[in-house]
Amino acid sequence: MVAEIVVSGFIVALIAGPLVWRVWRDRVEDRALAVAANVRSELVRAFGGEPAVAVRVEPRTPWREGRVILSTACHDDWLVAAAWTHVMQGVPRDYALTVERACGQEQAA
Repeated sequence: MVAEIVVSGFIVALIAGPLVWRVWRDRVEDRALAVAANVRSELVRAFGGEPAVAVRVEPRTPWREGRVILSTACHDDWLVAAAWTHVMQGVPRDYALTVERACGQEQAA
């Protein structure tokens, strides 16, 4: 009788575990997409149009905070600086904001 309960519990865990994980992961990714949309909206509002700034969001997980990553061309850092206060309004408290410069090796010199 105990063996049947253990086996049944194991089978339920094999089926329900991945489903619960996928639902949780979908919710985390949906929130990251919403954060990315908010940041893009704030950038558009700051410049009155689409700036040359790429927005990438890494979702928050239990073991690390989420990250909003803004990428610009090598000499376009002024775009992020000009919109900094607007961008900060779109980033939640549990997300870190990172700025990356996309400089190729030939441009870095």
